[in-house]
Amino acid sequence: MKVAQAHTTLDEMKFLSSLGLASLQAYLSAADRRADWGSMDKEEVLAHCRKRIDAIKERSERR
Repeated sequence: MKVAQAHTTLDEMKFLSSLGLASLQAYLSAADRRADWGSMDKEEVLAHCRKRIDAIKERSERR
């Protein structure tokens, strides 16, 4: 039987990289209510989320 491994900062950042703008904005909005970040670095995850939002907005403005 496999033992579940803790979700890491890198795992969460990979997940966020797969989301679109609306989902990233919702994630960021809900993050303040998240009590348990486990082994994840909250600040690093949120910085990555903000960076992804900015990149998507920048791409859409260039069109």
